[in-house]
Amino acid sequence: MSTILIPHQRSTADQITLALEAMKISYLEGSIQPKPKPTHPQIRLTLPQELAAITGFLTGQPANTIPFWVNPTLPIDPQFVLDFDIQNSHAAQDVEEMVREVWSNNPVMLWSNSYSSSSREIKQSLAHLYPPPTIIDVDLRDDCDVLSSLLQRVTGSEQLPVLLVGGDSMGTLNEIREKIKNGELQNRMQAVGVVVGGRKQRNGN
Repeated sequence: MSTILIPHQRSTADQITLALEAMKISYLEGSIQPKPKPTHPQIRLTLPQELAAITGFLTGQPANTIPFWVNPTLPIDPQFVLDFDIQNSHAAQDVEEMVREVWSNNPVMLWSNSYSSSSREIKQSLAHLYPPPTIIDVDLRDDCDVLSSLLQRVTGSEQLPVLLVGGDSMGTLNEIREKIKNGELQNRMQAVGVVVGGRKQRNGN
């Protein structure tokens, strides 16, 4: 025997359905809260800061790579290469500390190509340093294409190798040769704590 709803019953059922739907909407609205707006604007990295951030990111973990979808012609997203909150009140100070730490850990940094005779020449000139230089052969990496373009933008150098001492570029190959010849490169390396010609002496020995 079928049940027939009288008008009053149908109205009550509709009210219950509407009430349940309203409760569902209210719950969903309450559980999905909009993210609070940051109290401090996101920082923008300068080119030297961006170079330090990329260097720190890639030397910090050997497995780190720059994804292929990164547009190398645009500033890289700081959140991708920095390991701290870039929207906190002391983000600018954290960035400056990051820059100091990166170049303290990598006082002599060489971005090179393994096949390049120019890169091999520079590597040979850096053979007897303590601590040893940090060397990344860009052409051997999975992110070679995007990284090469990134380095071109942030260093201003159209081709590798790029030699950095204390985070500063030593210029073109001919300029590096001249700095080696006149002793400027050795002086620059010693100024950032690098011993030229062998391991650091201890206890006067």
